[in-house]
Amino acid sequence: MSGAKTSSTGASPLLANAAASIRLGIEDYQASDDDKDRVLSAVRNVYAGVLLLCKEVLRRLSPNDEVLLHSEVVPKRGENGIQFKPRYEGRVNRTIDKQEIIDRFKTLGLQINDRKINSISKVRNDIEHYHSRHTPAEIDSALSDAFIVIWDLTRNHLHEDPEKLFGQDAWETLTEIKAVFDQAMKTCKDSLSAINWETGTLEAALEGFRCDACGSPLIKQLDPANTDWRDARFQCHKCGESINSEELVRSAIEDNLSGAAYIAIKDGGDPPYEDCPECGGVYIFEEGRCLMCGFELSGECAVCLAELTLGDYMAGDGGLCSYHQHVLDKLRDE
Repeated sequence: MSGAKTSSTGASPLLANAAASIRLGIEDYQASDDDKDRVLSAVRNVYAGVLLLCKEVLRRLSPNDEVLLHSEVVPKRGENGIQFKPRYEGRVNRTIDKQEIIDRFKTLGLQINDRKINSISKVRNDIEHYHSRHTPAEIDSALSDAFIVIWDLTRNHLHEDPEKLFGQDAWETLTEIKAVFDQAMKTCKDSLSAINWETGTLEAALEGFRCDACGSPLIKQLDPANTDWRDARFQCHKCGESINSEELVRSAIEDNLSGAAYIAIKDGGDPPYEDCPECGGVYIFEEGRCLMCGFELSGECAVCLAELTLGDYMAGDGGLCSYHQHVLDKLRDE
């Protein structure tokens, strides 16, 4: 199909497949009260539908031959000048996966909520490996995230009527899931609003709050007037489990910075955080301090006046750079 730009749902098998996947997912969810395994199928189908909607956006933007759907695209000269084509013409070409979809949206300057897509993806991938590991709270959270992505793709990118595209029953179910989840989330966020999180890193980590017992992101504090996160008594709104404040914050920070940590390992750069040498908490390099105890690294090497690093502090006597600490250790061994 060359240069397809129409917005008619009947003109695109890809969009029809996306709508069918999402409808099937909602039907699975509706039947899950009687058959618990159907909720797993619900997540799989809805996630597949989200990716297909993303691909439909790229299909419509493709200048020729749905080229933006292919993973490997190269410039080739033809009768109409230079055009971008799949690398292997006449052979099977791999289509883009989830991360490539996100990257291609961003390259084209298209808004996409990659955090929510990754949230849905994580639940779906875990289901593939662990089957029934996820709780109803996590499933509802994933479907709520899916609703937001589906709404944005259909209304803002595809300019389709979601109720007409997916069917009134399916759309009402998604709307109800989101409404219930949003109300619970508002209750939790209101209970946290008085807390002084002290740093941008801690405030950003709020999105990563999860209950260890049931996986729900619905975390509240029992005393909404409390302003110190260290003194907060956190509880899961869904299952009622009490949550240790430092464990909750550490887990959320590591989740929030996991992408930066992965890139650092992959590219050989510096990690975004390290264990604090004073309390074992989380030392954030960008903040220049431990978020748990407030320890700040400062000072210069007593010999060469170079600024000390966290590695210098942890490996030596606290007053020497790694080189001069090594020299001192050799002298001690002699």
